[in-house]
Amino acid sequence: MSYFGLPRLCFFGTFRASPSTINNIDSNFAEPPILRQLWNPKGGHEFQLLRGNEITIPPSITVKPCSVQSVTTQSGTILTDPAADPLIGQLVVSTNSPATGKLVDLDPDQQQVSQVWGMQLGIGDPASEWLVGDFEAAYFQQIFTSRAPGGFAIGFSAVYQSKLTNLQWPANPASPVLQALKTASPDCLSIRFVVDRLDATPATPPLANGDPNPNGVPNPNFTLGRISGTIGPATVAEPARITLGRMLRPGSAPPPSALKVGGAKEDLLAAAAPAGPINTNFNLAPALVDTSRNVVGIDLGNALPFNGDGTPANAGQLQLAVQTSTGNLVLGAIANTADNYRQQAFLFEFPLGANAAAVASNPLVVLSNGNIVMTENPTGAWIDAAEHVYRMDASTNAEVTLYSTVFGAPPPTGQNVTLDVSPMGNGTNQQPLIVTPQAVTLGPDGTATFQMSSGIPGNPRGPIDGQVYQVTFTWSEDTIPDQTAFVSAHVYDAFTAPATPAWTDVQPIFKQIMILYPFMQSILDLSDEATVIANAAPIANFMRLPVTSPHFMPVTRDLSGPKTAMILAWLDAQGGAH
Repeated sequence: MSYFGLPRLCFFGTFRASPSTINNIDSNFAEPPILRQLWNPKGGHEFQLLRGNEITIPPSITVKPCSVQSVTTQSGTILTDPAADPLIGQLVVSTNSPATGKLVDLDPDQQQVSQVWGMQLGIGDPASEWLVGDFEAAYFQQIFTSRAPGGFAIGFSAVYQSKLTNLQWPANPASPVLQALKTASPDCLSIRFVVDRLDATPATPPLANGDPNPNGVPNPNFTLGRISGTIGPATVAEPARITLGRMLRPGSAPPPSALKVGGAKEDLLAAAAPAGPINTNFNLAPALVDTSRNVVGIDLGNALPFNGDGTPANAGQLQLAVQTSTGNLVLGAIANTADNYRQQAFLFEFPLGANAAAVASNPLVVLSNGNIVMTENPTGAWIDAAEHVYRMDASTNAEVTLYSTVFGAPPPTGQNVTLDVSPMGNGTNQQPLIVTPQAVTLGPDGTATFQMSSGIPGNPRGPIDGQVYQVTFTWSEDTIPDQTAFVSAHVYDAFTAPATPAWTDVQPIFKQIMILYPFMQSILDLSDEATVIANAAPIANFMRLPVTSPHFMPVTRDLSGPKTAMILAWLDAQGGAH
C-alpha cells in the first residue's frame, strides 16, 4: 500500500516556508559573528499548507487555498466534480495546532535534507467532516534544481513523502471516498507532495550579494510557494519515506528499433505537447505496478519541466512504455497539462492488458517524440534507505535499513551492497568517524539492516558542533544510481558537563542561538541571564517535549543530548523542574 493505492485524493494550493537563513553559512557561527544574512534572516522556521486566512501571511495576499482537487474511487474512477463526492473542493491544510509545523535543516554543510517537524494536517471541512492527522517528520528529497527558469528557489522543486498518523476520523463521513479510505486504512495514510515556486525574494530589488534590501519594495508573496500532492492508504509496517516499487531516472537512448502497440490504437498517439521549444530537463519518478488491478502507475509530479510562469513546458509528446528486446511497447500517452498537474499531481495510471509479463521483466521508460528520456535501470534494480537523516551523539549507534527491488520484486538472494563513509563540508578533521560494515547482504525480502557507530569528531569546525557525514550504499545491479539517495548523519562532539552547571556554561550556547535565529528576540532573549531565570520553567518544559513537537526547544534540533541535559540541570536549579 502507498499513496499509489486506492482510494486516494489529490490536492493543490499554496504553502509557506520561512526558514531562518543566518545559520546557513559556517562563518556565521563564529565569535564575533561575521554575518551574511541571506534571504530570510528573521524566519521563524514555519512550514504550512495554507487556507488563506493565517495570521502569518499578509492580509492583502490572495492565496490559493490548499484543497482536494480530485478523488479516485476504489474502482479507479477519477472524480473532479464536488457533486460526485463532497470531499472535492474541501481543505487539505495545516491545523497549526498546537503550533505551526517547523522546517529544520540538518546542518549548514548539508542543507539538501530539510525536514518538516511537528506539522498536523486537517482534511475536509473543519466545521463538519474533518480528518486530522500528524505528519511524521520527513526530509525533502530528489531535489530538481533545473525544473524551471529563475534559479533559486523559484525554479527548484523537491518531494516530501511520509505518513499521517494518530488519525482522528469523522464518525460517518458523507464522502464515499473518505469513508472508503477510512475502511481501507484506518491507522495511517501515505502522503507525498511536491513543493515548487517558492518566492525567496523579500524585497525588490535584492542587494547584489543576495541579502535583503532594507530600502527595497516589500514582496507580498515572500515565503509562499506552490504545492501539489497525493494521499492514499498505508500500513503501519511499510516504510514511510519511500515507495516499494520502481524508479525511473533521467536518461536518453537512440530512437527505438521498433514501436509496438501497447493497447488500443490511440495509445500510440501521445497527448498534444504544450507550445514552445522542447525542454529536455527531467528528474526522478517512482512507479508502481498493481498486479491486483493489472495497472501501472507513474508519479511524474517532480519529474517534468515547467516554464517560468509555472505552466508545463513542452517536453515533446510523452508516452509511458516498456523497453523490450524488440522495441518499446507503448502503454499509454502522458498528458502534460496544467489541469493534470493541478487535479492529479501528475500521477498517471495505465492498464497493462496483455503487457503485464513484459512489464514484470523489462524496464519502464518515458518517451518524448519516440525517444527515451527517462528510464529504469536496465537491470530493473532500485535501492534506497528507509531514512536519510540521522542526528547522533558521540559514541552512539543508529540502525539503517536498506530496501531494494528488481522490477518491483525482491532481488535474487545473496546480493552484496558496499557501504562507504565520507565527511561533508568544511573541517580540519577529514577522517570518517562513523563506522559501518564494509558491505551488507540483501535478504530474501530485499532488505538489509546495519549499524552506524559514531566516533568523537573532535570539534573539527570550531563553533559548529561536530561533523556531518555521508554514508553511501553501492549495489552493482544499480547501474544508474540515484545520486540523492544516501544517508546523512550529524555526529555531535563529545561533551562532559560540569557537576554543577553555571550560567557561564549555558550562556555561550544560548547566545549562539540568539545570533543564528534572531526571530527568538520576539519571544525572549535567551542570552540574558535574568530573562532566562524568570522563564526557567517554560523553557525547561519546551526542552523536555518530544522531538516531534513543534514547540520542542531548540526548534533547530541541533543540540546534543549531553548539552541539552546540562542546560536542563541548570534550569531546574533555577526553578525549572517540572
